[in-house]
Amino acid sequence: MFTGIVETTGQLTSKQAHGKVTRMRFRVEGIQDDMKLGDSLACNGVCLTVVDFGPEFVDVDVISATLKVTAFKDLKRGDRVNFERSLKVSDRMGGHWVQGHVDGVGTVLQKNKKGKNVEFRIKAQPPIISELISKGSVAVNGISLTIQTLDSKSFTVAIIPHTFEKTNMSHLKIGTKVNLEVDILSKLVQKSVLSFLRKQES
Repeated sequence: MFTGIVETTGQLTSKQAHGKVTRMRFRVEGIQDDMKLGDSLACNGVCLTVVDFGPEFVDVDVISATLKVTAFKDLKRGDRVNFERSLKVSDRMGGHWVQGHVDGVGTVLQKNKKGKNVEFRIKAQPPIISELISKGSVAVNGISLTIQTLDSKSFTVAIIPHTFEKTNMSHLKIGTKVNLEVDILSKLVQKSVLSFLRKQES
């Protein structure tokens, strides 16, 4: 489980396919202090397992099913990625519950300066849009963000200067693919309501 508060960013340095598994190595520092093999690590919002690491790198294996439903298939050497270690019981809950189970891929449609902030409009598929709530939470590349506006095809989020500088949002361009995860609370509420309505109809 994660919070969507990115700890640091790193860069993809290698990407090698081995059958149905792709080994990815990232150049990253500052998260290896208490790291162990087998730890969960959110990489651009995708929960992956650490299979090797050193003072300046982390390796993860990505299965073909994950490549199909995330933007990882578009990652190239040099691309910057957000990292967050899994939540400790004693940690502060600064964002929202993020599972690292990506619901789908979105596309950056607009990137506009709004005062000190930067506003992104992101296109998403109907199943994802239907579960989003205006002023609710969404994870974009693993970053816990608040939905500003919402329509039938897209939504906007406002990025404050600190988040813009400390995550890979500053590297996103028009057309860039991003990983999206809907707030688990929103999913649960909608599922409960639909279940109630079905019972009323039967």
